Amino acid sequence: MRMRKIHTVKANLQIFNLSKAGTSLELEVFAQPSRTIRQKIATVIIGRGSLTLKKGKGRKGRRITWSRLAEMMEQ
Repeated sequence: MRMRKIHTVKANLQIFNLSKAGTSLELEVFAQPSRTIRQKIATVIIGRGSLTLKKGKGRKGRRITWSRLAEMMEQ
């Protein structure tokens, strides 16, 4: 029995040789309810100082520092 793909992730890695600021990994998460429809659920940006979460097509993101993320994971 063949399983249907439900989610897709697109990655974009930015690496700059001269400066460490601005280096990040950007992950775009898509839901795929049918073969022809693909809807963006969220964007996750992983950087040196924090993790940023953006909803769907949102411009503003929720910034979470690594310390805060560690606290959230311990709860």
